Amino acid sequence: MRGARSRPLIDYLESLRLTRELDVLCALPGHGPVFAGTRGLIEQRTRHHEERAGEIHAHLAHGPATARTLVDALWRSLPEDMLFLAVSEVLAHLDVLEARGGVEQVGGARVSFQQVSGPRPTAA
Repeated sequence: MRGARSRPLIDYLESLRLTRELDVLCALPGHGPVFAGTRGLIEQRTRHHEERAGEIHAHLAHGPATARTLVDALWRSLPEDMLFLAVSEVLAHLDVLEARGGVEQVGGARVSFQQVSGPRPTAA
């Protein structure tokens, strides 16, 4: 049984979905200038995460892989100081795919993920 671990990308995507439904006149970000057009930004960010999840799902069609193996497949020349961020991004997208039934964890001490048969699940 897995220990409880936060799933921040799942929460973030849900927050984007809920925010997209609001009639927002302007955004007051924690950093950067005030801006309008939040729906466009939300669509852009959502599309980026869907594309990344699709890339990861496609790599798993070749067989089970660890998050580290997926990092190597996605970023060929990754600087060593970016490894933690890259592994975190891959794990976050694996969380999304797992929640949608598109991947599952396999293995013991060395956790790998494998594709679940069928088409890649997308956001509802």
